[in-house]
Amino acid sequence: MDMWWITDNCPSLSALARYGIQFKRDTSKIRSRFVQSVRDHYLDTQTGIFATCINPKSFKQIQGSRGISVMYGLHFLRDIDERFAVEQYSLGKRSFIRGTLGLTAAREFSDGVEGQGDVDSGPILLGLGPFASGSAIAAAAVMDDCETANQLARASVLAGAPVLKNGELQYTLIPTVGQSVILWGKTLLLKK
Repeated sequence: MDMWWITDNCPSLSALARYGIQFKRDTSKIRSRFVQSVRDHYLDTQTGIFATCINPKSFKQIQGSRGISVMYGLHFLRDIDERFAVEQYSLGKRSFIRGTLGLTAAREFSDGVEGQGDVDSGPILLGLGPFASGSAIAAAAVMDDCETANQLARASVLAGAPVLKNGELQYTLIPTVGQSVILWGKTLLLKK
């Protein structure tokens, strides 16, 4: 079955937008075409957020929006189309970001949708996804929502069981790729 993972296109389109700025080239046409295609065919009917994957031939949604793909894609979407990114972040925050007892994390699936963790999302605990939560730090920081980004970053410290080992901070409960995602988000916060 043919599948198209929408957010997999976001890094290259973000790079194209930055190329256009750097070299004074107009890349708006291809970026606008992507956004219009997403708006026309690939928004999750329940959340209004871009679906995770679709069949590009039939325009049918294979999987609705998931925290992992939404939060990952949002980091790049602002470069592609700022207005669309603001809309999607607002919907994504409402659908996926949850706070309780002073901790903030991202759900892997929107309310009312059940699902299992996989190789991309990691294990799902109480509906919360570790990769979605780590990526949400970067998404919130890029969207200038520093309060949410900092809340997510604080929760990652608690959930990750950090230790200082040989002069390096390591999260004992977060794999290396997850630690890099958290670093990505925290680095964006430093720029604010």
